[in-house]
Amino acid sequence: MKIGFRVPYDYVVPEFACMYFEYFQFLECKVKGKSSSASVLKYLQNIPNGQYSIHLEKDALYNEEAFKSTILLLTELKKVGASNIFFVTHFSGDCSYARKKIAMIADALPSESMLLLENAKVSRENYKYLESLKNFTKADKRCGICLDIGHYLSGCLLEGINQTSAIRHLKGQEDFRNQVLEIHIHNYIQEHDHLNLGTGQLDFSQLCTLKFDKCKVCIIETQVIDPECDGTEQVNLLKTKWGDLCGD
Repeated sequence: MKIGFRVPYDYVVPEFACMYFEYFQFLECKVKGKSSSASVLKYLQNIPNGQYSIHLEKDALYNEEAFKSTILLLTELKKVGASNIFFVTHFSGDCSYARKKIAMIADALPSESMLLLENAKVSRENYKYLESLKNFTKADKRCGICLDIGHYLSGCLLEGINQTSAIRHLKGQEDFRNQVLEIHIHNYIQEHDHLNLGTGQLDFSQLCTLKFDKCKVCIIETQVIDPECDGTEQVNLLKTKWGDLCGD
């Protein structure tokens, strides 16, 4: 299992990349709205092959402008021979429009790449939402799931579902867990999420009972001020608390 952080694409200058990969194995490059494909490609050149995924605009399946910029980026990545990349975008619900867009994005993927749909934070019908996400991705072998655990647990909390019940539900969803290829993790308190690991309400003693046998990447989605200090601290905490996930 490769572990890393999500980083805005324009942070990845050569000096940052050199420092970052001294400490971490992997990076998820976040594409901002209205980013030009040429600009994104320039920064991606600073990341070693096989050590990054790309978080596309979160509404790439539902917003025409975001969709067009996504197709342009994928086309340019193909031209430079990019391959074997996870591309992540949010799943906001099953609809015919999104189904058409997912097929078009999947057709444009670089070789050996996958489109991963991430669960957003929703405040009602969380179990039904995950079921819809599973069925949506299962229909296309070029797609998989990015499970954002912080979104899921904080959304369940808003719905009145405690962590024990939410984790128990996931344990019973083997088909869902077998489609998870990337995990996002962060802590949460009430309606606030993306808090550093080690703070908030996340209970690793329950979380570590979950198995994700096909998951390849875990992204810690928190703010890192000093990679050598708070970054490595969070990675070490994750490895200590959830060693089975991390392969330790």
